[in-house]
Amino acid sequence: MVWLCAMGAVLGLVLVISLCQLWQWLKLTDSALTDGYIVSLEKAPLYRLTFSYQVQEQRYSLNFLDTLMGYSSSSLKALAEQVAVDDRIKVYYCTSDPSFCCVGFKPTRGSIVKVWLLNLLGPLAPFGF
Repeated sequence: MVWLCAMGAVLGLVLVISLCQLWQWLKLTDSALTDGYIVSLEKAPLYRLTFSYQVQEQRYSLNFLDTLMGYSSSSLKALAEQVAVDDRIKVYYCTSDPSFCCVGFKPTRGSIVKVWLLNLLGPLAPFGF
């Protein structure tokens, strides 16, 4: 019985944290476009991409993992195969927090909710969910 209560508490906490993340991500629907460029790029076997962009005289340098699509290794691999160091890329940044961004496409509510659901349910995939 205690075990079930503990699991319920943990699952509740995970859900609350996940909903807070979704709320933060939904701010990205109010985004603006700027140009960024690829700073460093590593390909197979471990893909890593760092890019930089500027908003109101403030420069941001982020790893792909820090973006909305950072969870997706397939998105990183696809982007890494299309670009080279110093290439320009489209960066859609959150107007209320320019350090949070999405690379390549303007995020919509639908795409953000889809990413949130994949992040929430993705760890359950090995269990058949």
